[in-house]
Amino acid sequence: MTPGTNTGLAQYSVAEIRAAVEEAQRGHVSVAAHALGTAGIRNATVAGVDTIEHCNWLGPDGGIEFDESVAMQMADQGTGVVATLVPLQRSAAAVRDGVITCMRRMAALGVPFVAGTDAGVSLTPFDSLPRELEILVAEVGLTPMQAIQAATANAARAFGVDNTLGTLVGGQAADLIALDGDPSVQIGDVRSLRIVIKGGRTVVENGIVL
Repeated sequence: MTPGTNTGLAQYSVAEIRAAVEEAQRGHVSVAAHALGTAGIRNATVAGVDTIEHCNWLGPDGGIEFDESVAMQMADQGTGVVATLVPLQRSAAAVRDGVITCMRRMAALGVPFVAGTDAGVSLTPFDSLPRELEILVAEVGLTPMQAIQAATANAARAFGVDNTLGTLVGGQAADLIALDGDPSVQIGDVRSLRIVIKGGRTVVENGIVL
């Protein structure tokens, strides 16, 4: 968003990012890399970050430059991609369609998707996660259950908290939502929220914060 910058160019070398990753690992925290360009995606992947935000595969000229070898390395390492597809819908059609094609190729290669919206940036509201999941299904080709996992288990795993969050198994934190319908069949049913449970305690019911 800074005037005069080229989003297709990498701002940090592999060595610089790797130093950050090593320090983060010592402190037991994750590293998310903001990368619109292919060069930055490549450097961040080689350096071992946990997630890559946006991951649009843009070249210096603004065109799409998908690198399958990097995507395969992401899949092998478990590097998550936070695609932020809701704000992408406002991009020029050629860029948008090119990025979606890259997302579909990454999904086919087994790159783990983590649902995120870029909320807080201009024109990107905080209630856009349901739309993000719908786009993952309708355009990227994930199944509804894979989209749900992107917002739950995959997200928890990417940030190193999967021992307490992200799955419905014994010993977890009991953070749950209850919905009308079945989002594992129809992903749009995630909009039909009835109950929010935090730590085993109901905190929202029928739209009312308790």
